[in-house]
Amino acid sequence: MSCKRNMIIVLLANTLSSHIEIQRKAFEELEREFHDDESTMTLCELLDSRHPSELRLCAAQILSKRLSPFDRWTGLSSDMQGNVQKVIFNALQSLNAHVEVVLQQIIVHIVSVLMDHEQTNISGGNCRWTDAVFQYVEAICLSSEPAYRKLGANVLGLMADVAPGVFVHQMDRTQRILVSGLRLADERGLLGTPISDCLCKVWIRSLPTGHKHLTNGTAVSASVPLIMKKLRLATCQDQPDRGNCVFNLLHNLVEFTPEVVRMQLSVVLEDLIPIIEDISLNRALRVQSIEFLGCLIHSWRRDIVRMHWMNKILNALHSLFVERILDLDSQDSDADADVLAAGICVLLKLLQQSSTSKMALRVLNLIEPIVYDEEQQSEAKRGGTQYFLAVMAEGFAHQLSQKCMDRCMSIVQSGQLDSNPVVRRASQYALAKMVECLQPEITLQAATVFSIFYSFLDTDKLSENLLLSKRESIKNSHMFYALETFIESLRPKALQPHLTDLMSRLIPYIQPQQNSLCMQHFALRNITSLARKSSTAFEPYFAPVWDVARALGDVKGDGRDELEIVVRMQFLQVIATLGRVSQEKFTPLCPRLVDLTQELMHNKPDMIEFTYPLMSELAAVVPEKFKEPFPGIISNLFETIDRLNAEGSAFAASEDTDEREEAFRCIKSFAVNLPDLLFPYRSKALSRALKSFGQRKELVQRAACEALSKIIQLEWSSWDMWRAMKLCHKVFPHLIEFMETASDAENVTAVLACVQLLLEDSKTHCRVLKNYANELLLLMQKILQRRLRCQVVKENTTQRALSMERYSEIVYQERQLTEMVGNVLPDLGNRVGQKEFSKHFRRLVIHCERSCMPQVEDGNTSISSHQSIVVYVLSRCIAQLGNKGRPYYNILCDGILKGLLDEKRKVRQRSLLSLKRMILHAKDEVKHIIKAVSGTVITGLHQDTILPVAEQDRFCGLVCLMVITDHQHCPIEQFVDAIIRHIPFGVVQTEYTTVTRCLMVLFAHYYDHIRPHLSKVLRLITSIMDKQEITDKRSHKWKKLLLLIRKKQCDFLKDNSKQRQLLRDDKAEPELLSDDTEMSEILSDDTAMSELYNEEPVLLAREDAMEQSELISDDNNQSELLSDDKEPSELLSDEEQSGLVSNEDKSGLLSDDKELPEPLAKSELFTNDKDQHA
Repeated sequence: MSCKRNMIIVLLANTLSSHIEIQRKAFEELEREFHDDESTMTLCELLDSRHPSELRLCAAQILSKRLSPFDRWTGLSSDMQGNVQKVIFNALQSLNAHVEVVLQQIIVHIVSVLMDHEQTNISGGNCRWTDAVFQYVEAICLSSEPAYRKLGANVLGLMADVAPGVFVHQMDRTQRILVSGLRLADERGLLGTPISDCLCKVWIRSLPTGHKHLTNGTAVSASVPLIMKKLRLATCQDQPDRGNCVFNLLHNLVEFTPEVVRMQLSVVLEDLIPIIEDISLNRALRVQSIEFLGCLIHSWRRDIVRMHWMNKILNALHSLFVERILDLDSQDSDADADVLAAGICVLLKLLQQSSTSKMALRVLNLIEPIVYDEEQQSEAKRGGTQYFLAVMAEGFAHQLSQKCMDRCMSIVQSGQLDSNPVVRRASQYALAKMVECLQPEITLQAATVFSIFYSFLDTDKLSENLLLSKRESIKNSHMFYALETFIESLRPKALQPHLTDLMSRLIPYIQPQQNSLCMQHFALRNITSLARKSSTAFEPYFAPVWDVARALGDVKGDGRDELEIVVRMQFLQVIATLGRVSQEKFTPLCPRLVDLTQELMHNKPDMIEFTYPLMSELAAVVPEKFKEPFPGIISNLFETIDRLNAEGSAFAASEDTDEREEAFRCIKSFAVNLPDLLFPYRSKALSRALKSFGQRKELVQRAACEALSKIIQLEWSSWDMWRAMKLCHKVFPHLIEFMETASDAENVTAVLACVQLLLEDSKTHCRVLKNYANELLLLMQKILQRRLRCQVVKENTTQRALSMERYSEIVYQERQLTEMVGNVLPDLGNRVGQKEFSKHFRRLVIHCERSCMPQVEDGNTSISSHQSIVVYVLSRCIAQLGNKGRPYYNILCDGILKGLLDEKRKVRQRSLLSLKRMILHAKDEVKHIIKAVSGTVITGLHQDTILPVAEQDRFCGLVCLMVITDHQHCPIEQFVDAIIRHIPFGVVQTEYTTVTRCLMVLFAHYYDHIRPHLSKVLRLITSIMDKQEITDKRSHKWKKLLLLIRKKQCDFLKDNSKQRQLLRDDKAEPELLSDDTEMSEILSDDTAMSELYNEEPVLLAREDAMEQSELISDDNNQSELLSDDKEPSELLSDEEQSGLVSNEDKSGLLSDDKELPEPLAKSELFTNDKDQHA
């Protein structure tokens, strides 16, 4: 034994040799010859402190490798395992502060490995040796001697590193060691030493695996005040990175024992917030404090509010913005930005979690005293508050209420009027952020916002600061970009009152002699936006803008300055936009502009890409000028598209626009204005448009789709069925994918219009579309479920919602998108068939039931504009559903009833159109609809009605339609009174056609009710007949009505015995009523009512014409779109514009002459064409 022991000692000594070969042979022999249990035991004994440290280290290293495999450990006998554990434990006890750190680490590693083996080998966790080890470690950790406490902490920390799993069944003991150790360190003034760091490290390592085994998990809460005290001590030390250990422990406590931190939340915040606010502390430590504050807010925001800590937190975050102002000239700007960036991140997350209305009120109450007290508050606080408000605007999750919005704008105005330039610049930044992030509600503040922009533009002019350097101009760039964004966000009618003031301030900025290229570029961008949005209203500024733009184009530069190229590009865009402002003024300039484009194409090919918008406009005005240069132009367009498509995903990731967008718009213009020239290139254009869909750039995809739809129109003239089906298979997947991923409602609307174009064409057979029916209908459902941010606000009033539609382009585009769904759904229903369409329609109605109509079902007397649009869209599908639409009558009629007398005109119009469709297509259910809506309709015709005269005319026409459709279930007496009281019509003369048929029904079946009003009816007929020539084909209906009246009056007189003699003397009767056959034709049977349902397509064509002119009109009729409460005179003007009203009544609703253009020309209810000679 002693010989073997000596041999092992010799080999261990050889492992320390400087000769590599000797070391290698020693290790090989130890592993080969001394790998038995006896040798392992000898190695364990060599760990004793009596042996040299070098020898102990070598033995420990070999043992560590030998005992680590679990199968090697289980290969030892039980007695041998016990002996090894005993010897290793003695080695652990022999450690002291004088032992080398490496040896300590290896011995502790062996101890940890053996504990892990014991825990694995013994089920139930009854590990006596492990308990003994932990008991010893606990004793030295809590010893009165600092050296032993340090040793115990190091040992425990090494154990946590090597085998954290052994702590699973020792968590209560570990918790006791941590709490008692920190308390003891605090008593001895050693809380900031590495000893307490090791204790924290142990808890960090053991919590993830053992937190579920804590018997009393809240006991460690007593140590939280000590942990925070340790953090305060770390801030005062030269090595602030010691605070990392504390923050790691705090994060672990929040994650694994959150109740511990929640119980001490006030203690944590009380120490954490001063660290955040103290600008003298290490910035890295403050960043960690801010990040941990964000963690606390995420976990216990409601508790923080309840304990009244939220205001202190907001003040602490606000102080970071003030610090930013104080350190504007600091050289250490990067580190400062890190602190502020961390605070902004926490603030944004807080705002996302919080109620916008409550948080806005809280913040405004905190910052308003700072902003308005210029004498007491420093400029740094006032400026920092403006930046703080900017971040708040960026973080608000929902729309601000009107009062909060007013207060925010007042704060920005106050900053703009501040005497300090730093505060003014900060307020400008706040306004820019508000314009960007508080859409659409900021559009209601147009007057206030523009006044601040005026102040900004005037200040620069008054200070003669127009000729700024590029660096100085960039400082002001956010205001110019914000102005452009705000212009684009407004509806044209909302922008028009401010056009004069804006142009008077922007034109000086584009003068080349007075401004730098940067300022010219910024001003030109805004002028271009104004011209594009204002359209014809911009015409007074055509000449001055043209003069400046031409001067910019004539400037000769070396072409090397990038900014110079950008300004020249902007000059071309301005000229192209002027083509949309006034074609009359633009036309004389076109020849010169065509020459300019040709010159650029030959002399500056790198500039030709900037002429695409201009060529789009020129093609519409002077198409004959393009015949000769067209091959070169179209080739250049294709080259540009190919080059940018080839750049791949790297280019596609950019948010900036590229030339492909304008190139496709140019191709679209050529397809409309130069179809013959483009036709030979249509295949090449189609392939490039399809390829561009693969690039994830929304505006490029939209432009490609619009060009694609126009090219398809060119192809249709020569296509056969097979080719049409093939193209649909190529196009539809791209269109659907784009609409599902696009973020801008305007882009989705444009592409959806292309889908409608394909649906309506006869060459795209329904068999092709059925493959995409499910996807299209699912997309329609998603569009209906879109909810604007402005609809999330609970305090959103009806008047405010009305103003939103008048001012905000975003709201308008959302409405346009929803109404476009109303155009596409009927076409889709016609294509896929009633059975297939009904399966998908149910999912569309579910959204209406759950999201749009809860107020209606709860008995609310009003309906929102959004709800009325959804009801209108769904009602347009009733014809396609047929009998399968019956389950949806109730919910649709409820929505219609709420909107018929709504204070918003658009809602009333949609409800009226929806009700007409319901009456025409309900068939067997029409009696229930008439019963439900009769009271509301009659109320609309009362003398004290809120409806203007034009809408009363339509209501009266609706009453007449109900009588024609199902007179047996109408309240005839009330209907007769309403009709007689309202006629003659004041505005909508086209409703007389419906009234004629209604009167025929009433005289035929309800003569007793109508006879008291006979004189008024005869005066009406006389006045109408006098206005029209006898040869007018439409007058035959009135003549037949007169015949019917005469017949019914004669019958009435015959029944009256007192008038018999008078009847004998009447010679006119035989002439008027020659025989019974004629009367039977005049009084045709009610079965002719069935013909009414076959007239549906023509009738709805007229309804859609009304809809197009009133509900979805273009920018040339903005007054119709911006107001829901127009006067009667305005309504008449709108009717005349839409072509629905004419002096000759050319579009009667229910006319029966097949040679006339009336919607129902093919149907007869009470007569036929054989009676026209009467």
